[in-house]
Amino acid sequence: MALAVVSGLLLAGFGVTAAPAQTVGGPLKVVLIGDSYSAGNGAGNYYGPKKCYRSSTNWAERYVYVLKASGYSVTFVNRACSGAVSDNVLNDRSMGTETKLVTLSGDRPADDREFRAELGRRGDCVSKYPDEERYDIRIEDHYYDSLTHQTTVAFACERILDAQIDAIGRDTDLVLFTMGGNDVNFAEIVEQCFAVGLRDPGDCRDNVTAARAGLPGVESAVSDILRRIRSKVRDDARVVLLSYPYLEKDPSYTLVSLLGSDRYRAGEEVRDLGDLGDIHQSSGVADANASAGEDFTFFLDEVKSHFAGHEPDGSASRRNPDRWLHEFDSRIAAEWYHFNHQGHQEVANLLAPHGVFGAGGTGEIGGDLDLVFVIDTTGSMGEDIAAVKQFSTELVDLLSERTASFRVGLVTYKDHPVSPYGGSSDYPRRTELGFTDDTSAIKDAINALTVSGGGNFPESVWSGLIEGIELPWRPGVKKVIIQLGDAPPHGSAPSYTEPVSGLTIDDVVDASIAVDPAEVYVVDVSSGGSSFAPLREVADRTGGGIYSAPTPSQVSQALADALEEALTKPFAWAGGPYVTTLGSPIVLDASGSFDVDGAIVGYEWDLNGDGTYDTPPSEQPTYTHTFTVPFDGSVAVRVTDDDGKFSVGTVRAHASSDGDEVPPDEDNCPDDPNHGQLDYDEDGIGDVCDEDPGYPTEDKEGVSELVDRDGNSHPSTVEEFRQPHWNQDSDIIDHEDVDWWGVDTDGRRLKLQLIGMSSNYDLYIHDLDGNELGSSTQPGSRSEAIDLRLAAGRYLVRIQPAAGAVGGEYRLNVTAVGR
Repeated sequence: MALAVVSGLLLAGFGVTAAPAQTVGGPLKVVLIGDSYSAGNGAGNYYGPKKCYRSSTNWAERYVYVLKASGYSVTFVNRACSGAVSDNVLNDRSMGTETKLVTLSGDRPADDREFRAELGRRGDCVSKYPDEERYDIRIEDHYYDSLTHQTTVAFACERILDAQIDAIGRDTDLVLFTMGGNDVNFAEIVEQCFAVGLRDPGDCRDNVTAARAGLPGVESAVSDILRRIRSKVRDDARVVLLSYPYLEKDPSYTLVSLLGSDRYRAGEEVRDLGDLGDIHQSSGVADANASAGEDFTFFLDEVKSHFAGHEPDGSASRRNPDRWLHEFDSRIAAEWYHFNHQGHQEVANLLAPHGVFGAGGTGEIGGDLDLVFVIDTTGSMGEDIAAVKQFSTELVDLLSERTASFRVGLVTYKDHPVSPYGGSSDYPRRTELGFTDDTSAIKDAINALTVSGGGNFPESVWSGLIEGIELPWRPGVKKVIIQLGDAPPHGSAPSYTEPVSGLTIDDVVDASIAVDPAEVYVVDVSSGGSSFAPLREVADRTGGGIYSAPTPSQVSQALADALEEALTKPFAWAGGPYVTTLGSPIVLDASGSFDVDGAIVGYEWDLNGDGTYDTPPSEQPTYTHTFTVPFDGSVAVRVTDDDGKFSVGTVRAHASSDGDEVPPDEDNCPDDPNHGQLDYDEDGIGDVCDEDPGYPTEDKEGVSELVDRDGNSHPSTVEEFRQPHWNQDSDIIDHEDVDWWGVDTDGRRLKLQLIGMSSNYDLYIHDLDGNELGSSTQPGSRSEAIDLRLAAGRYLVRIQPAAGAVGGEYRLNVTAVGR
């Protein structure tokens, strides 16, 4: 079915969420990066790191739905975030720092690990999205209270988002994004040009002028981003940069202040700024394409023309009923001047006819793989590690042949360097090689392994596994850990708690599941030839496997067998993340799952993360579920292929009474979805539920918009100043209309006469600073007259209905006499 047809049939009713049971288009990895126009501001249904405003119903999700319905197994990853600037694509972004206090009994040093452990137990400074978000935790203060015998540590927790480009790699087929608006202070332009109480012609002008000056930088940034993307993806990957819509429907929208002495045609200037932005973004795209030698990036510049007539109306007295962008119609300021539901739909409709923009897919190759070796390097492992070194060349050859893309990391562990666990030269965990696809670096790191130390029989296996799990995995790829050792973890059933670190078996499994999961394959090289119970449990709970190599000669085969199992299993993708309200059905969608050498024949869902699958096997990849009790954790899908092999995919899910991910005791609107926790007046009540959020309702003194129905209703509209003698026939539209005319005198006595009035109109004359110099306000509709001598110069004549007057005609006569 043609994608354009699918767009018409399906996108028009996006609420229909069924997806095909079997796909024919092949695997496709789509990554969304960018700013608020990508993330989903305005669409509602928010999830993800706080203040990112990612929406499960944004334009990209709707476009991806079309691709799924057309036969693609789409792995979709959203890394866009509200407020992002170009630098946040290429570099980490600080999302702010908050202080958390932890108090424990006794006189304790600040570095007592119990403080950090308690911080984690409370859920403070712990990310729910560890594959992209982390906390840099520093001790800010420390004091002991001798009266209460308690010690308090103040932690400064800086929240950091990984560079968005980290989600893009050789596994990526299609990248979508918007970018550049925040580089030139989009939010300030909206506020200073359109928001009542904030708008001002001078400030609007200054922001637009600064934005114009910043656009060459946007062009350069777009080119840099595209070049970096190109360096990370395959040659057949494609990129789509979307233009922005106009922010104003009416080019004549004008701001005035100081009785018209400052006038700024904000509508025209902001629209011109948008056009100039398109020119610079298009140039950035052309530059990157020229550098690549092919048009790998498509600039979708149809947005402005498609949205014509559907932009916001900047006037405070009007609304555009056909708008596809929010005006100031939402209590969530982050939604202002962003796509509304229809706007997101329309952008998806623009994308759909282009299909996948010529992007290639992984086809029949064995998918994409991130692999971490976690290896015991204590003294007893010498011969086994020698066998691993011999396997290194075979390893990289196997990965090169059997995957569409791969990366390898290497972690080693011994034990904690304290008695009775290990010697002073031991260590609990260490990364020897971060993720890389450099085959020489992989072999060099493996061949550089040495063995030494080790104390008692158990080792710090949990620490080693956590080190591997915490490496920066790519989203949406198969994740595998191969743990190789000859000793069990510390501790005893059921928790198997590791000394010093306090890590338990559940900590390891939970960390694995949180990254989608990372399947743990255990290669047991102990001479006994039987695996250790806690490691068997970890392998089982993460979807991995157990292999035994009791002699060094068997190590290579065990490693090859573990890899073979991992590579031939289907790829499971649970979709999401899923954030919903209690009692509201939500569709869980595993249609991004695929099997490279056959077909997926069964989907089962674990709906509460307890390891038990709650739904019977189904041929359908989607399942509609309604959470009836609060939930914050992971759901899992187990997919089984036609060879009987299965894999598990996990994803974050949250269900609460208000449908956001903010804990109730921290939520400033606990009964309403309030992802960003915005509180304009800082009264502790979020804007979403605040009866008076504090937004200004009146313009600043002296500021107004030019509402001119007849072209002369404001002093700023006067462009012609005529010398006497002349007369003007005109009319007053209604009781709210005012007419202004300009006169240029040479110093003679000036006579103004208002006659032929249909109703009672008053006559005034002002200087250009707005000062009233004379008036005539006689009752009735016979005539008004002003006779005065003024210095040579320009003046403004005002005709205004008196109280109770109605619209009608008049004649203004202007003469001058004497010297």
